[in-house]
Amino acid sequence: MEATMSVADIKKHNDFVGNHALKTVSMTEKMVTIKNIERCDRTLKLYWQDGHESSFHFMWLRHNCFCSFCRNSADGIRPFTILDVNHDVTPKDVYIR
Repeated sequence: MEATMSVADIKKHNDFVGNHALKTVSMTEKMVTIKNIERCDRTLKLYWQDGHESSFHFMWLRHNCFCSFCRNSADGIRPFTILDVNHDVTPKDVYIR
């Protein structure tokens, strides 16, 4: 007999469906904020308040951008592919709001 799984079961067991994370965060969990950012040669480095550091490649950031220019606001689909992005992509500005 073959096991079947409903869409509801898939969402329960899959943290990522499409481009949106479904994991919820408890209000009691500590919020960690960005302390500082550094623009490196090909990456953006984040320094977190809890002492951790993260690096994100500029191409990854561009490919995962959800602004209204990069995504259709109705369905979230990109009007371009990763192959359309210049491999030398760099951010114009880097700042913390």
